[in-house]
This record gives sequence, C-alpha cells and structure tokens, in this order.
Amino acid sequence: IDLSEAILKLFNLAGVIYDDSTKVIFHNRHYHSAIAEILKSVNKRTI
Repeated sequence: IDLSEAILKLFNLAGVIYDDSTKVIFHNRHYHSAIAEILKSVNKRTI
C-alpha cells in the first residue's frame, strides 16, 4: 500500500476523520500530538 493509504488507515485506527479538504478532525485528543508529528513529516514529502 502507498504512504497516503497507510496514513488514512492510521487515522481510522486513531478515531480520526480525514475530510475532503485535507483538514483533520481529531476525535481522540490522546492521538493529536502523535498524528500532528506524522503530518509534519509527511508534509515535507510528496505523497
């Protein structure tokens, strides 16, 4: 699977909705900082 698909799967496991406008809505605050770190690293690359 590609990186973007893997990230979406991670979001789903974390109880996160990833919407069409590429904004992330966090439903579980416990995962917020971890996913924010992942997004920061991903944003430095092209998916």
